[in-house]
Amino acid sequence: MPPYVSIILLNWNGWKDTIECLESVYQIEYPFYSVILVDNNSNDDSLEKIRDYCSGKLDIYHLKSENIAKNLSKIVKKSVNKPIEIEEFNENDFETGMAENSSEKEEDNPSTKKLFLIKNNDNHGFAGGNNVGIKFSQKIIKSDYILLLNNDTVVENEFLGPMIDIAQKNEDVGFVGPKTYFYHNYPQKIIQITGGGGIDLKKAKTFQRGYQEKEKGQYNDSVNLGYIGGSCVLVKKEVLEEIGLLDERFFMYWEDTDWSYRGTKAGYRSIYQPESIIWHKHGASSKPCFELYYLSRNRVFFMKKNASKREYRVFLLHFFTRVFWLDIWYYLIHLKDLERVSCYLKGLKDGFNLKI
Repeated sequence: MPPYVSIILLNWNGWKDTIECLESVYQIEYPFYSVILVDNNSNDDSLEKIRDYCSGKLDIYHLKSENIAKNLSKIVKKSVNKPIEIEEFNENDFETGMAENSSEKEEDNPSTKKLFLIKNNDNHGFAGGNNVGIKFSQKIIKSDYILLLNNDTVVENEFLGPMIDIAQKNEDVGFVGPKTYFYHNYPQKIIQITGGGGIDLKKAKTFQRGYQEKEKGQYNDSVNLGYIGGSCVLVKKEVLEEIGLLDERFFMYWEDTDWSYRGTKAGYRSIYQPESIIWHKHGASSKPCFELYYLSRNRVFFMKKNASKREYRVFLLHFFTRVFWLDIWYYLIHLKDLERVSCYLKGLKDGFNLKI
């Protein structure tokens, strides 16, 4: 039997994006997969809307007035047959053993449409929320691969097979990422990221390979990368068993970079698969100050955790003689935004105080 995949989506007050993503996921041509949706304690009507979608009561293609499915029908071509069977769990079911009674992977009928819906008691962030889904897969489904997929993406139906193929053919490949276009630019192919990018430990910077470039066939070769972006990343179970899950101390941002970097240190490559295509709304759930706090905090924490002593000293010198003052000037003088200055400074303070 071909390798089995658990596709994990994380929802937090984002049912419109989530059901659009599900509509594309259930049309993947690669048949051997299960879908795990983790709800990060949403306080809107996400759960009700997702249940309505799965039952067929909510027709996604009739919601364009709410800015849903704007380009979906052009990318996936058809609609998914309903109903989609739902098995619901609370995150505490892992401790009580209730989840062990769940149906496992659909080996006899891989085309069966089913959704494993896990409800978290709190918002555990990107790292913690996805970890709940990974643990469910490891304990219940026992998949060969985990695919983390942002809920604000739409996937092309042939995207998964090539990712599996490149991982299967290369024993040392641990992480795989696809080519990602900006969803709202469709049908123009404007690149958001080609798998991931590079890491500069001396400056604590990451680079998104291909960002905002128009597609001209310039990124059609598979290459090794410093990290795979968290919007879509395929991971082998052997890698998870060796390096562990996402580091929940990051909460959100930089956890994907940390994951890939840990894999690299363990001898696993992160690789780009240009034959796999997804479309990303990019930043749909981000709030400026909230995002700035975690980006500044986790940049420092990533360096404390992963850099050598020499790299960390070089980073501090570069940061406090140049980057810090340019950032302050930008937020305070250019934007005249004291709130952003406060979020930035608090993030840095908390990042330096976080213990490894």
